[in-house]
Amino acid sequence: MLYWIGLVIGIAIAVGAYRLNRNTKLK
Repeated sequence: MLYWIGLVIGIAIAVGAYRLNRNTKLK
């Protein structure tokens, strides 16, 4: 159970960082 929660949180952080990187590169 904890494994899935950690996996979801990890993916969410990775997606957020990826979007943040794209936004800073565009600007």
